[in-house]
Order: sequence, then C-alpha cells, then structure tokens
Amino acid sequence: WRLDDPRNGAAQTAYRILAASSAEKLARNEGDLWDSGKVSGAQTTFVRYAGKPLEACQRVWWKVRYWDQNGKERPWSEPTFWETALLDAKDWHGAEWIAWKPQETWSAEWKVRKEKEMAGAKGPAEVWPFLSQSRLDIFELMRFHEKPYDPAPLLRKEFKLDQKIRSARVYISGLGYYEMTINGKRVGDHQLDPAWTDYSDRVCYVAYDVTKDLKSGPNAIGVMLGRGFYGLLANDTWGFQRSTYLGQPKLKLRLMVELWDGTTKDIVSGPDWRVKGGPVVYDCPRRGEVHDARLAVEGWDLPGFDDSAWAKASPAPAPAGALEVQRIEPIRTVEEVLPVAVSNPKPGVYVYDLGRSISGWPRLKLSGPVGTEILLRYSSSAVDETLAVKPYPFTQSGFILSGRGVEEFEPRFFRTSFRYVVVSGVPAGTEPKSLTGVVVHTDLPDAGHFECSNPLLNDIHRAVRNTLLDRAHGIPTDSQREQMGWATEGRLSSEATIYNFNTSFFHRNWIIGLWDSQGADGYFGIYAPSPSESGVVGLPCWTASGVIVPWTYYLYYGDAGLLAKGYDSMRRYMDALQKTAKEDERGILHERYGDWLPPKEGLPLLEGRKKLVHVPPEGSDIYGMAYYYQCAKTMESIAKVLKRDKDADSYAELAKKISEVYNREFYDPEMKCYRGEERRITDYRQSPNAISLFFGLVPDDRRTQIVKGLADNLAARNYRLSTGILGTQALMEVLPLGGQGDAAYKVAAQTESPSWGYMIRSGSQHIWERWDGGDPHQGFNCVGGYFYRYLAGIRPDPEQPGFKKIRLTPTFPKDLEWVNASHESLYGTIRSEWKKQPDGAVEWKVTVPPNTSATALAPDGYVFDRDAGSNLALTSGCHVLKLLRK
Repeated sequence: WRLDDPRNGAAQTAYRILAASSAEKLARNEGDLWDSGKVSGAQTTFVRYAGKPLEACQRVWWKVRYWDQNGKERPWSEPTFWETALLDAKDWHGAEWIAWKPQETWSAEWKVRKEKEMAGAKGPAEVWPFLSQSRLDIFELMRFHEKPYDPAPLLRKEFKLDQKIRSARVYISGLGYYEMTINGKRVGDHQLDPAWTDYSDRVCYVAYDVTKDLKSGPNAIGVMLGRGFYGLLANDTWGFQRSTYLGQPKLKLRLMVELWDGTTKDIVSGPDWRVKGGPVVYDCPRRGEVHDARLAVEGWDLPGFDDSAWAKASPAPAPAGALEVQRIEPIRTVEEVLPVAVSNPKPGVYVYDLGRSISGWPRLKLSGPVGTEILLRYSSSAVDETLAVKPYPFTQSGFILSGRGVEEFEPRFFRTSFRYVVVSGVPAGTEPKSLTGVVVHTDLPDAGHFECSNPLLNDIHRAVRNTLLDRAHGIPTDSQREQMGWATEGRLSSEATIYNFNTSFFHRNWIIGLWDSQGADGYFGIYAPSPSESGVVGLPCWTASGVIVPWTYYLYYGDAGLLAKGYDSMRRYMDALQKTAKEDERGILHERYGDWLPPKEGLPLLEGRKKLVHVPPEGSDIYGMAYYYQCAKTMESIAKVLKRDKDADSYAELAKKISEVYNREFYDPEMKCYRGEERRITDYRQSPNAISLFFGLVPDDRRTQIVKGLADNLAARNYRLSTGILGTQALMEVLPLGGQGDAAYKVAAQTESPSWGYMIRSGSQHIWERWDGGDPHQGFNCVGGYFYRYLAGIRPDPEQPGFKKIRLTPTFPKDLEWVNASHESLYGTIRSEWKKQPDGAVEWKVTVPPNTSATALAPDGYVFDRDAGSNLALTSGCHVLKLLRK
C-alpha cells in the first residue's frame, strides 16, 4: 500500500491490517481471518499474510491503516479484496486434460509429417531460422501434406442451471493458446493466452469472473485451441518442434458456480465434451495463420446447438509442468491503427501503410466469391514495384472466403511486426472494405515519463518505449522471426523497461523462466523458455542473466523473497561456472559470442570465425571472464542480503581470483588498456575497457587512466561507437560515473552511424537489432535507462532497495538545458526536474514519495547553495534545490 500524505517528512511508523471473510465483517472492523494488531515499522511492501489458513477460491476482504511520523493514527484505507487460486490438484474437482485426437494417433501423425518435412534438410537453416519449407507461402504450407495438420479444435460443453447465479468463476488452461466463450460471448480480453512458459516446469491457468455471462436454464461453453509454442509447426534451428514439452492442443477447465441457495455446481473438462475441427486450418506463431471461412460453424458455442455428429473429446496426457495461476498482466489489444496510405499497384493487389511499425495483426474486411484465397504478407520496409516484403517474407496470413457478403478476418493465434500489409488475391471488380492494424502486447502499466530540451533524445526515448512494448509478449522477446526470450537482450533492456513500466509481475515471471531453463549440469539456458532440459556451456555472457536479472529486480522492487526462491539454482550455476573454469589451464571461462553485434565498419574477420560475423574482433573470452566476475560479485551481494555470510565470503574470494586472472590475461601494459585475447589484429577497442570499468575489474590506480583512454577514443571518433550490445550498456554507465557526463551525452545525441540518432534520422520509430538496421529489438535499449539513471539521476539505493531510499544524482551536460522525468515506484512518484538558469546555476525540483527518503548528490563541478556542500539528505515531499558552479 501507499501512504496518501502529501506533507514533507510523511512516513509510517506502524500499521494494522484487517482481513475478513466478508465485506460486512470488514465494515464492522472484524478481522475474522486476520488482525495483525499494531505492528511497528515502515514496511508497506511484501507483507506476508499471517492469518487463518485459507481455502481454494476464497475471497478475502482487507484494509489497512497506519500511524504517521508523529505517531498519529490515520484513517482506514478503502476496502478491497483478493481471491485465492486453486491451491492443489484436488481443487480442480476432477477436471481432465482433453484434446481432439487420442494421443497415440496424434503422435504417429506428427512423426510422419515431421519426417516428410525434414527429408533432405541438411546443415544450417535454409532461410534463418527455418530448416525446411521456408520458401513456401502460407497456403502451400497448409497443403504440404496429403493429410494436412489438424485445424484448431473447437470444444464445447452444454449444461443447465436451475437457479439464479450468485457468483461464478472459470479456471482455464488451454495449450498453447485458447479463446473461450460462454453462451456465444467471448470471455475476457486476453490475447495469445496463457503466457508462454517452459511447459515441462510450469503451465499457467487463468481465472475469470463469469457471473454475468451465465443464466438460469441452458448454457454452453465453447473453447477454440491454438498451437502456440506448445505445438510449434515451424522447423527451426533451436528445435522447438521437438521440444521436451511438445504436444497437441489441449484443455483443462473448471467452471465453479455458486447458486442462489448457496449450493455450488461444477462443470469440468472431460470426455463428455464434444470436439470438431474449426475454421483456423493452420496456425503457427512464427509462420502465420490460415482461416477458412467456409468451415465456420454457426452457433457452435450457443446452447441448443446440435453436436451429435461431433466426436467425443479424448483424454490427453498432462504436461509435465505444475499448474499455477498466471501472475502477469495479460497480452491485450491495446490500440487500433488506421492506414495512412493505400495503393493498388496491380490488379488484385493492395498495399496498406500504417504509418508506423506495430506488433500485432491486421483486421481485414472484404467480399468475394466462395473459395477465393486472400494472401496477406507483412513488411517493415516500404514495398516497391516488385512487391517484395522485408525482412521476413515467410510470415504470412491467409483467408479463404465463404462467399457470404462482407467478411472479416482477424488472426487469433499469431502475431507479427509490420508497417505495411500486402493483400493479394482480391477478386476483380472489388476492393477491400477496410484494413485496420491491431496492436497487441503485454499490457504493462505505465511507470515512467522523460522529456528534455533536446528533441532528438525525446524521439529516442519514444523509440525505446515503442520497442519495449512491441517486444513484450508474456516474456521480453527479440525479433519477429525468432520471438524468443533471449537472456542477454532481456537483461540489457531490463532497467529501461523497469523505469518506463511496472514490470514487477512481468520480470518476476521471466526470472523464474530463466531458472526453469537450468539443466542438470547447473547451467542456465541462453533463452527462456527453452525447448531443452539442458543448459548451455560456453556462453556465460548469456547464461549470467539467471543471476544478474534477479539482482536487478531486487534493486528496483526490493523483493528479497525472490532471491531466496532462486538461491539454490543460482548457487548451482556458480558451481558449474567454477567447474568449467578449472578445466582450463589458465583459469579462463571461455565465451563464444561476447560483445554481440558491434558495427561492421572496419571489423576484420577472425580466422575460423567467418560464420560468426557478429563476434567482435578482440575475441570473446574477455567478456566471458568479465561476466564470470560479475556473477561472483552479484552472488556475494545476494548472499549478504540472505544472511549467508560464509557463502558471501566464498564468492568474494572467487571474485578476487577471477580479477587476478582477468588483469593478467587481458590488460596490455604497453598500450595501457584492456585488449582481449586477439591483440595481434586489434588496436584500441571501446568495449573491453568499458566492460572492465563497469564491473569493477580495473584496479583503483588504473581507473583514471582507463576512463581517460575511453573518453579520448570516443572524442577521436567524434563520439561514434565501436561497441556491440554488451559494451554499449557498459559504456553508457561508466562514462557518467567516471566524470565524463558530457561524453555520454554526446554519444546519446550522435546522429552519424552507428548511433541511436542515426536510427531516428533514418525514419525509425523503434530501436534496431543492429546499428545498421533490422527489426525492433531489445539489445540496444539500454539508452532508455541512461535517460532516467543519469540525465534525471533517479537511482535505487542498494542499502534500501525498491526505492525505499533513493539516490538522486543527475548530470548536467553542456548542451542540454533541462530535464523533466518521473518514475512511479512501489511507494509513489519520484520526480526529478532540473533547468539551467541564465546565471549558470541550476534549479532542481525533486519529489520524494511518502515513507521514503533520498540522498541528493551534486554533479561534478557543482555544489548546493547555502553552504550545503555536495550531499543533501532529503525527507519525503517536494523540494526545490539550487546548485551553483564551484
């Protein structure tokens, strides 16, 4: 809870919580479930329920009051409630997993189809990342097999209620995706639900209040199932088509109805449900979707429909993962975009330009003869006279008309990234009635605002936000062609995401997914979810996310419980790293990728690495060792938080040994810089030096020299980067921390390639995957964190994380006149606004949320007026500060 006291110095000294079984009891101040009594302390987050044991599906009403900094009792909060989930397998009341086909039949058919698809496929991906069929259009894919893949199944159940309904809840897990209706009306607004997890470890279900959807008398539930990543059809290079959790679409459902007389009735999934193939005849998250309107079944989800010709649902094996309630914001339709231009370059072809790239799908309305096949292709780049679409021509949709007047097509189980839509196959003499872009992503609550006097930085900030949202789909994903939760990209963008959006649920879910990817050898996967039960050796820069991201989450949200939950997994990972490093005679932990995607300009290809053109010329082992060190230091910090002092000492000693090896192997005393293992072909490189500074691997007596060398190199290059995704994040941290705030600003405001400004000047409204172009991507979004952390100066204090205590320490670059930024923390709004004055002073307005405190630090070259020095302790409230040049 948050305090509602606007006074300066507002704080909580004690609280009392009441939890009751009814709103009426709570109104009488009867905490029949829990009365915490007066509890001394300032805690307002992560307070654990400590009342009577609760049952499944139980509603708990609660409220809280607190005592302020003067010991005065404050009024009760407004009452609210939560409901418990299904706590145990028995709470499903006999609900079974059901599917269309018997498992043996489905498995045999799957095997035959996959053997045919992979016949002749050899070596690397045919068209990355697909091993086969990448050049077929969506209709050819649909018809590739003599007996095509099963369409998306329709499952239905009819039942009767003989009383008025007091309340009703439905609990549903439909794999890979589901769309549910009751009495013909769609339930909820979730899209592409449930969230993608490693189904071998966790399977999510979702709860809905459906009281208003039911009625006395006959009712019907209808569920359409999509494959999602649970039954991915595309044959990709990572092997998701043969994942350990692979299966046919399946359903588990419990509908719990409380009738007017207080009795309850359950309707559960089982073999008494009926099933039939529906109009979605092909669906794959990576390749697309085909809807055949001729196969639409009118009224199938309404009571009274004749399903006597439908098959009985088949019992299906349960996924290996434990069922758990979905604890993240759902994917939703958040916006609709109308085209800014439409062209008709040739008969039957229409090209729609939405004016900007979106993540989602189109909604198309048109008419034509029965059986007409409409092909939709998607492009991020302008479409010329060749009608070629870029960058991913293999992503398509198909619509087969029923011939019944104006028809509407909108995908259900597929999304893509696009700006342009090429619609082909439109019958002569007609044209589409309309096309609308439907924007779809995880509905993350807004938590940040940033603007400044430089319009370019404001454009970059908007591009970062656009990219973060476009790539948020249950997990932080990468490009459209892959749609995977790559561990490094999600880690590098984590702070930018947290500053801009409330990701307390979103990132928690992904962190647990990173731990789920852990193999028996202790290594984490390089993406999560993972199709394999094995971790990945040789990529510590990627797998380190299983340690670093939880710590980042702790700093910004203060949840020590999550660290405790994953501590054993993180410790096993560290054991695996140490074991691997000991196998090398020099103690080197080798890395294959390193500073991924540096600018191509001037990069020599390394011998034996010509296929890995994205690997930096200085080699990768320096980065593997840097992240090995950072994991050890992070584990030392985590162990201290969890009061595991012996472990903390052990990790501190490990970090010391790694640092000694690192400086021995990678520091060049002649050039007085860090160079990596490939010294024979490289001169000065920015990333090795930035990484060394960022992780604290540079001895104190060298730091000034290394910072100066980095700043001098940037100046010589006119503040153009030579860094990939790892080095860029490090550089944007170490420059302002090393007194080079102007250099960091010049990098951020650069417009020559490679730079973020170059992306904007090229017309992009997103951050690219590479410095020279590509899909919207997570890797280079770290600049979004720089705006808040260093230009606005809003940072958490590790000693009191979650912004319980705030470090306020902005930089005032020479060419920037003002900054206005805020972040919505768990305690309330943190605000930092500064503006330079004509006399050279800076006026700085700060807002510190109730029940928190802050330390304001003057940037280099400034002091606070009134002899306050360079360090001010601030209570909660609004403060106006003035800084003078020294």
